[in-house]
Amino acid sequence: MPHHFRPLLGRSRPQEFTAREITNIRIPSAVPDQTLGADAYLPDADRPVPAVVTLYSSPKDGFGGLRHRRYLRYFAERGFAAVYVDCRGYGSSDGVPQPMVSPEEIADGEHVIDWVARQPWCDGSVGLWGLSHAGMITLGVAARRPPALKAICPIMGLTDIETDLVHPAGLRGGMVMFGHLSTYDLLSGFQLPLRSHDYQNRMQAWKQRIEEFTPWFVDAWQLPPGSAEWRQRAIDVSAITAPTFCVAGWRDLFCDAMIRAYENITAPKMLLAGPWTHTFPEAAKVGRANAAAIVCQWWDRWLHHGTVHDSKSEPVTFYVQGHEPRWVQAASWPPPTSETTYVATTEGGLFQREPASERSTSANATTAVLSKSLDPTVGVLSGLSVHSALNFGYPMDQHDDDMRSLAFTSSPLDHAIHIAGRPVVTVALTEATTADRCVVKLSDVDDKGRSLLISKGYHDLRSLRRGSEQSCTVRVELDPTCYTLPARHRLRLIVTDSDFPRLWPSGEETTVAVITHRRGPTAGRTSSLTDGKQVTSLRLPLADPTQWEDVDFAAPDRPASVRPRRSPPEHWEVARDLERGTVRVGFDTTMSGHHIRGSAKLWKRHMAVSVATGSPTQDQPSLIASGTDWAETETGSAIEVTSRIEMGTDYARLTVSTRVDQCLMAERTWSLSQ
Repeated sequence: MPHHFRPLLGRSRPQEFTAREITNIRIPSAVPDQTLGADAYLPDADRPVPAVVTLYSSPKDGFGGLRHRRYLRYFAERGFAAVYVDCRGYGSSDGVPQPMVSPEEIADGEHVIDWVARQPWCDGSVGLWGLSHAGMITLGVAARRPPALKAICPIMGLTDIETDLVHPAGLRGGMVMFGHLSTYDLLSGFQLPLRSHDYQNRMQAWKQRIEEFTPWFVDAWQLPPGSAEWRQRAIDVSAITAPTFCVAGWRDLFCDAMIRAYENITAPKMLLAGPWTHTFPEAAKVGRANAAAIVCQWWDRWLHHGTVHDSKSEPVTFYVQGHEPRWVQAASWPPPTSETTYVATTEGGLFQREPASERSTSANATTAVLSKSLDPTVGVLSGLSVHSALNFGYPMDQHDDDMRSLAFTSSPLDHAIHIAGRPVVTVALTEATTADRCVVKLSDVDDKGRSLLISKGYHDLRSLRRGSEQSCTVRVELDPTCYTLPARHRLRLIVTDSDFPRLWPSGEETTVAVITHRRGPTAGRTSSLTDGKQVTSLRLPLADPTQWEDVDFAAPDRPASVRPRRSPPEHWEVARDLERGTVRVGFDTTMSGHHIRGSAKLWKRHMAVSVATGSPTQDQPSLIASGTDWAETETGSAIEVTSRIEMGTDYARLTVSTRVDQCLMAERTWSLSQ
């Protein structure tokens, strides 16, 4: 019997108030005599109102403010004081930038919540929310349980800065952390104050910041996987008591982190998971949703009326990818599922195992080892999953990558299957494996032979195989997903050791040797029989879609407070040199816009970022990232920040400079080695 719930359609409730903007508010930080800069949108109400706060390293006078401002005004027009605060060391705030999700950054968030709750325009109830880094801070502050914090909404954040970003699954990261995000950090950290009434007062603080500035890149480079300092920055979401609305993207870098946070939070909670990369749902290329209205509903419930004792959690709303994509609601995540197991065969097949059979140990069943020399360029077709500035980078046809890996493909499906949850892969490895890591992917092969990525996961093999000459079995949990494969499509399981450019390439040729089920004569790719061994297999969580309720979303409201300018087209390139066996991944993205107040233009902004990585099969891999952040202030001054990152396996060089009207104001260089 299907469940029936009130759909969250994202319809905007009518505007109730006129919003007025207050700029350059100073809020005490956790450090005496240092304040944080903030802007606020306040409703013209005749009484104190609840407040909602964003604390972000992307400055309010830059593109962070541009992206969030539509939300700030929207919330204020519906009865909430909306406050945007620059993190310590960024934008108009004092101090020196802190490492992402450091205890110091979280302590600043607690001070902000306390200060906002005591303002005459706030009724004492505060919500905390934001995208990306702001979502991370939201979760971190909520885990400290400040008394005034009554509800939160993290959007595409993470809970473990090491394993979710810098060193995925304990493996060295690549383009995302050391190229793209580090470029934005350099540009944001070196940008001058933009408002004329700030400029003279903030210059001295800015000069001190530049002298003491440590980029995110340097912090990530110097802390190896497993460092105790990473554990200090991990967020214990089980400590969160504030009602939590989690927003996740199936194609986002932090999908697993966001879904796992939802699963582990015991407070009243709600989940929205869409087919998005790392961006606001309103700006997404696929499955756009009016998230501002949905978040406002959450604030209405918990900041105006709710207590943590008065309700159970809401149903979850998620997007079904693949065949006949659609929005649905279910009573819980993961929804109820049954488990189906598929076994990899020596012939490159994938067959469904009988439910009672867990091992190939019968007298008629044999196993064999299938091995392959791996290609470090694999992964270039899996997409970018990088930054909210990008509305491209979705996974492409995986076929070419699949053929450079160990691939196991099923027969055409007799009927549609509906995956909901985390697929789990058991990889049975032999002593012939020389790879230090295992990358596993699951794809949907359509009737034209295209391989469409469903999910993937990683496992670090170094500790398991160090000093061992025995076979071993690893359990690889893939990222959560919801995906429908129709009849006649095929499942494909891919095993490799590369996911470039997400992971840094090993730079050497490696081999993976897995134990598979032998169904018949082999094609000369087996090296030995290993009867009675556990074989490589896939366990799929399959759901009954009749238990879901279809829902729909209203179109996003058109923002009125930010007027974007036309930008050059974005560029994404994957170039393969067939003679040398190398590949180059590059992309360029440009953002432009200007802040306005009424009809008066305050300043223009333009940012361009270019990242290119090369992964040779023999030579050293390399990364080059460059960026420019240009601003024209209301006084007519032109401020330009430029950065460049050059990185190899054991070296890195970072350069960043700031110019005002072409006059050099500051320049710094970091040279690193390992």
